[in-house]
Amino acid sequence: MKELVYKSQAKLAFSSADIKSLLEKSRKRNTAKNITGILLFDNRKNFIQLLEGDDDDVDTLYNRIKSDPRHHRVVLIHEDECVRRTFKNWSMEYLYLDSLFSENMSDSPYIDDEQKEHIMESFVSIITQHFSDHMEDF
Repeated sequence: MKELVYKSQAKLAFSSADIKSLLEKSRKRNTAKNITGILLFDNRKNFIQLLEGDDDDVDTLYNRIKSDPRHHRVVLIHEDECVRRTFKNWSMEYLYLDSLFSENMSDSPYIDDEQKEHIMESFVSIITQHFSDHMEDF
């Protein structure tokens, strides 16, 4: 099983309706392929997404995302084998990135405080590792 994290930027602004439509379609596709994960988005058109699932299914989805004309600047942040899913119950959870550090972290009523802490720890760990490995790029 694979865990993959990437970041990208939307070419055009996404409205709330656009995000809702994207999530509905993604959740259906991901459920069919047994892909789980989480999508983070800010109001500046930036995405960070973590995907979990069968290696081939995650690779196929990531390649589709890279070729999606709505995205550009797609950068692989993290890719590794995982023994268990972090987001096993979420075909595609959604967090609004600007509110990650606020008490109203998500539109989802399913995320409790312990899960918020785990999400933050996971992303901080992955992103910190990425930046420490690539500091010379900045």
